[in-house]
Amino acid sequence: MNIVAVLMGVAALVFLVNKVYRTPGKVVFTESDNANDAPLININEEVLAGLKLAAGDQLVFQETATAGEVFVKAKNAAGVYQTIGSLSDIELYKKVQQKRARGKVASAEGNTVVVSYSFS
Repeated sequence: MNIVAVLMGVAALVFLVNKVYRTPGKVVFTESDNANDAPLININEEVLAGLKLAAGDQLVFQETATAGEVFVKAKNAAGVYQTIGSLSDIELYKKVQQKRARGKVASAEGNTVVVSYSFS
């Protein structure tokens, strides 16, 4: 009987630790987990011209009404996020809904922006 109680206690502890470290608001993963690079599509050239994007700049993702498409936003000098383009990836779309994705600029040259993103 004691063995069953100990096993149940260990299982509850494992469940609790997993719950604490894997909540949707807390993203626990390394940069190499599911890392992808992709060029932006539907680029907003007017907004992009006003931003001084450099490699390593953080980006924000927002889901769209179209399944599999995600808006990519960058912060301007005033601290306001503006949509610079979009990405088409169903897995990324699902993870953006769960708030488990992040991205940054891999390279930005002229009107071509390559985004490096990862999710857990």
